[in-house]
Amino acid sequence: MTAPITRRHWLASCGLVAAGALAAPAELGSLSLGETPVRRAGPLRRAGPLRLFFNENPHGPPAAAIRAATAALAHGNRYADQEDFDELAGLIAGREGVSPDHVVIGSGSAELLGATAAAYIRGSGEVLTAEPTFQHFLICAERLGARIRRVPLDAGWSHDLDRMAEAVSGETRLVHVCNPNNPTGTIVPADRLRAFCAQIAPRAPVVVDEAYHELAEAPEHASMVSLVRSGVPVIVMRTFSKVYALAGFRVGYAIARPDLAERLRALQTTDASVAAVRAAIAAWQDAAFVTRSRRLIREARELTTRGFDELGLRYVPSHANFLYFEVGGARRDLPARLLARGVRIAWNPKPLEGDWARVSVGTAEEMRGFLRALRRELA
Repeated sequence: MTAPITRRHWLASCGLVAAGALAAPAELGSLSLGETPVRRAGPLRRAGPLRLFFNENPHGPPAAAIRAATAALAHGNRYADQEDFDELAGLIAGREGVSPDHVVIGSGSAELLGATAAAYIRGSGEVLTAEPTFQHFLICAERLGARIRRVPLDAGWSHDLDRMAEAVSGETRLVHVCNPNNPTGTIVPADRLRAFCAQIAPRAPVVVDEAYHELAEAPEHASMVSLVRSGVPVIVMRTFSKVYALAGFRVGYAIARPDLAERLRALQTTDASVAAVRAAIAAWQDAAFVTRSRRLIREARELTTRGFDELGLRYVPSHANFLYFEVGGARRDLPARLLARGVRIAWNPKPLEGDWARVSVGTAEEMRGFLRALRRELA
């Protein structure tokens, strides 16, 4: 018999460890890191290397979100009211064409990914996923006793849905699709992903991680929320950490059939703060900020790929705010070497396990700094 998952067990299984920042090498000098001065003001902005490893939006938070969070500080002695969560869920539901009971607000999408693993994994079973892809969900599932079955990406660095469908078995408890995929930035065309989910989800719910959904501008890309509206057991994950530039606030949400949404709520471990929820409410309504962020990220991404072309480096065309590029077996210490030049492309700059690395897309000026450092390393 499977033991029940308690909040205490869940927290012990999937806790995260915080780490400090490094001091800044002097080579790159002082940089202007964005167009919203308030984000850079104050003692919390530490000197350090260029942060090109967490896929953050360097152009925010939105001014409206800062005002909302600042006003909420006066209520910092209180937990967020249910009305705050209801307002945010209602705004999301209205735009996505679902009822609010389809929406679960979490402390970042990572918390909700963990709750999903806890809801379906009971010390056994299998999670089917791609390789390489985002690891947080898989780490949580492994800690809860799941086996991870990884299907390599196809020749275009995208999910091989045919092979994934063949790999589903009676032991499969969840199927995981990150779209756009992290770290490659590739997308699965909407018609193919819809057909895959409709075929597979009745056998094992499909978790579609859409953390970078708002950054994917290709016409063949679309969210799988349409399947949720149709009652298919698909769980769509989103976050305010990327295009909405609220990574430090930790707010995410899931959209799922009401019965599945309730399973996630039962295993949530914490609530977002009053400042975080009110910042998210303001950011959600700032369409101009989202449009501007997309444009600036696209321009900086294109600047970077032109630099890769000049250096003769292979890379994967990306639909997100990061790029996957080939460094070669002889350069697997590249993260540490770039860190010595003031550019951080990996949280832990140990030697790469493979021949490819990922760099987050920062501002245009940051990416010029990255390319300067990269040229010196490859010279």
